[in-house]
Amino acid sequence: MELLRDIKESCEKLPLDQVSGLIERDPHPQL
Repeated sequence: MELLRDIKESCEKLPLDQVSGLIERDPHPQL
C-alpha cells in the first residue's frame, strides 16, 4: 500500500507527532 509506505518514509524524516498531525489534517498527504 503506497500510503503506508509514504507514512513510513515521513516518520523517518519527521517526528512521529508531526507526522500524525499531518495525517489528521490531510488523510492523503502529498509528501
